[in-house]
Amino acid sequence: MGIQQKVKLPLLVALMALAMAGLGFRHAEAALHPSNVPVGRAKVQLDGTIDLNMRFDILAYLVDHSPNEGNDSAMLDLLELTDNELQARINDGQARFKRLLHLQGDNGPGVVESVVFPTPAEIHRISDAIGPNRIPVMGSVVIRGHLTSGAKSISMRFPDVLGTVILTTEFPYQEPYSEPVEVGAYSSVLKIPTAEQVAAIAKSIRQRTEASYQVKPSTPSQEKAVVKPVVAAEENKPEINSGRFGSRIGHSLGFEATPEAVEEPVVQAPATTKVEEPAVPSNVELPPVEVESQAPASSWYATFWSYIKMGFVHILPLGLDHILFVLGLFLLSNRTKDLLKQITAFTIAHSITLALSLYGIVRLPPAIVEPIIALSIVFVAVENIFSKKMTPWRPLVVFIFGLVHGMGFAGVLMEAGLARDSFLKALVGFNVGVELGQLTVVAGALLLVGWFRSNQKYRSFVTVPASIAIAAVALFWTFERIL
Repeated sequence: MGIQQKVKLPLLVALMALAMAGLGFRHAEAALHPSNVPVGRAKVQLDGTIDLNMRFDILAYLVDHSPNEGNDSAMLDLLELTDNELQARINDGQARFKRLLHLQGDNGPGVVESVVFPTPAEIHRISDAIGPNRIPVMGSVVIRGHLTSGAKSISMRFPDVLGTVILTTEFPYQEPYSEPVEVGAYSSVLKIPTAEQVAAIAKSIRQRTEASYQVKPSTPSQEKAVVKPVVAAEENKPEINSGRFGSRIGHSLGFEATPEAVEEPVVQAPATTKVEEPAVPSNVELPPVEVESQAPASSWYATFWSYIKMGFVHILPLGLDHILFVLGLFLLSNRTKDLLKQITAFTIAHSITLALSLYGIVRLPPAIVEPIIALSIVFVAVENIFSKKMTPWRPLVVFIFGLVHGMGFAGVLMEAGLARDSFLKALVGFNVGVELGQLTVVAGALLLVGWFRSNQKYRSFVTVPASIAIAAVALFWTFERIL
């Protein structure tokens, strides 16, 4: 009986290792895909007009699969269609999207007027730019609609097949509000500002401007200037949708003066309401102006929880490369102390670069980050094979690789176009979800082989064969991501 147990255990581990390798090679292309989280940015005017720009996996939508469950072969087959055949599929997709997108006001449902998908030529251009994998085709979709006249609030629901959508909603003179909208759920109900509120904010700006004149000594060559708002994060700057100062004026409202002819910006409100802004000399220092935030207080916890779930799903089941890295850390030693040192180093490191990347302080292109992530898995797996205990440099190496993994984690949030005041909530929630996902991986490994860790045969029966399988998969990924 003892001999049978000795034979069965290594055989079981070997079969598990082969299954792991097969899973890795089977889903190698999926692991190479860039972030395919659907994002949307809605600009809502005071009269209820809605301009919604979305970005999601067009081909996955056309074959009626969620981005993470899309059939790669079915999507690739679409790319082989003629332009006329592909356009017919696009037309069907547009009609389906128009039917499934719901705009809701407090006084009834709104109307989706038009939905415009990318053309076949645009789809092929995006696909060709990706490289050999050709997918996902993250295309831009332009939607226009309106609410019932007199609507005072708005929420929306997206087609379920898109999965969770990160939506940012903008109103004139309001802070943009970002949130994950989960499958089957409506976005938070946000109030639409009235023309009177817009006029009041414009008046407040004018009063603060006039009260803030701090005249500096003039020079003979002093020129008049036009005042322009300075937006701290240029990449998150939305288009102006109500006057010169737009919806981001309250975000920073720093002003810079440029020596041009005097121009008096005008803030336009619906109907005939117009509020004129005074021209401001270049020697005037202006204070920040507070504007209202549309973030509903009651949804803070729900939104935070949604970011946590996004982070968790990014590891389980979608983050196969991150899963293998964590398993590589787990397999090195049977000492819990060694595992804690590695997990702590990895957690601190990826948390640092996740934050720095999200705020635009540190950023590397995926073409560099993704191969290094794969190579980091190879390194820890190979070291597991040749080292019987944790070396002094192992935590430092794990920390360095963790910095790179953090940039990989950040890709999801960076592409979402979050409003800046949503950064911290998204950062903390997403990071918590990632940690929970990693701890779940460790817990699963403990349940699977933890009972055998104290056995002298643990290394030869578990660590070595599993590490070989992990190294093989990661080495394949490394070449795939480089080539």
